[in-house]
Amino acid sequence: MNCYFKYNFILKYKYVIAAIFLTLFVAQNSAVHSKAPVYTLGHTSITTKGFEAPQSPTNDQVTSEDDKDKQLEQLKVYTIVSLVVAFVVLMTLSIIIQSYRVLKKQYATIKKQQAEIEKTSEELAIQNDNLKELNREKNSVISYVSHDLMTPFGNIEGLVHLIELEEATLSDNQKSYLSTIKEVVENGKLTIHSMLNINKIEQEIKGVELNDENLYQILKEVVIGHQMLADEKNISLEIIAEDESVSASTDKQYCKQIFSNLVSNAIKFSEPETKVAISVIDKGETAVVEVRDEGPGLSDRDKDRIFLKYEQLSSRGEEGPSAGLGLPIVKQLVDKLNGKIRVESDLDKGSTFTVELLK
Repeated sequence: MNCYFKYNFILKYKYVIAAIFLTLFVAQNSAVHSKAPVYTLGHTSITTKGFEAPQSPTNDQVTSEDDKDKQLEQLKVYTIVSLVVAFVVLMTLSIIIQSYRVLKKQYATIKKQQAEIEKTSEELAIQNDNLKELNREKNSVISYVSHDLMTPFGNIEGLVHLIELEEATLSDNQKSYLSTIKEVVENGKLTIHSMLNINKIEQEIKGVELNDENLYQILKEVVIGHQMLADEKNISLEIIAEDESVSASTDKQYCKQIFSNLVSNAIKFSEPETKVAISVIDKGETAVVEVRDEGPGLSDRDKDRIFLKYEQLSSRGEEGPSAGLGLPIVKQLVDKLNGKIRVESDLDKGSTFTVELLK
């Protein structure tokens, strides 16, 4: 770009540059020939002013001639220096003017971009406000619909209980149908409660209170709270920690909620008589907790969508009802703690959920 600018500059001011050099050349030649030439014929001198009688030069005349030569040389030097200085000044002014024009154009472009950025920021702010309002309306609609759906499920449940009072008169097929109806009603009620809970949890998520918390002690409390559930399926719960003093800068309430959800899922989706291993690892600047189960595992599609709301996982559908709300809440809580969560899994090989927290 620099070479291109210089090339354009030379083309634009070529006549000015040529005139400067022509003036320099004429001035130099004028200075050299400013002294009148003298032609000698015998003892008679002929000048451009006419004939003069032959004269013998005196010492003063010789000195005068030397002074004139010196003055001419000085004049020539001054002329050249003046022209060079003038040329440099002209070039400098031209460059300054050209640079000013370029800067002015760039400044106008920057101002235009700033105006566009400000306009875009205002539009984004408006869109953000609209999204917040839509989210509030969505939560309100979910709440109303969920409550309204509870009524028919309650009526169906009541009718089933009335029919069960006449159980002695029911055939085996009728009893099987009633059992299926009850199971459907329970699943529907559980889904509705989950939908209500996620709205409640999202609205109640408070500010984070970070403290230095011992992760091993938190996990011990979580395991104790889920031991009965694990015993029902004869599942072994094990905490693996090389250093039981590993801690992290975290909110204890949120931390317990995160690990409780992960351990509960691990038990729920594991086969009976298997193991759920919980590892605590010190990684220097971070502390890592891994919850590993021996369940059905996850497909690639499930791994991509497991932290999204209202997603029913294809590989876990037969394990029980789920509105797909637990892990999205876990993801929100981990984000609140400035942590990271990821899942590693293969079908029929179990899953490992990893939570990484800052120390």
